[in-house]
Amino acid sequence: MSQTIQFTLPSYLPEGHVVPIEVAGKSLALAKVKDKFHVFENFCPHAGCSFSGSGGIYNGVLVCDCHGAEFNLETGTVLQGPAMEPIAVFATKLNENSLEIILP
Repeated sequence: MSQTIQFTLPSYLPEGHVVPIEVAGKSLALAKVKDKFHVFENFCPHAGCSFSGSGGIYNGVLVCDCHGAEFNLETGTVLQGPAMEPIAVFATKLNENSLEIILP
């Protein structure tokens, strides 16, 4: 059964930056790309590096700057290794100044 969490958006979130958020006790990351908000797990499955500390969005792709793994922001699939496992991404819905995040 899924759970919907209301998350208050920061007053300013630069395009393509990854920021850490905690939602329902989970360490997640938030990014805005082309006015769409993306929420995904905050740690790269390859070596555990934090996307919010050492990652970024480049040409619409999430890149872990530790070792260069690349992920699709919509699906979490690995686009380029060394990571072998996908990351979890979470559905979102924008409501004025808040974001609904749907957790499984």
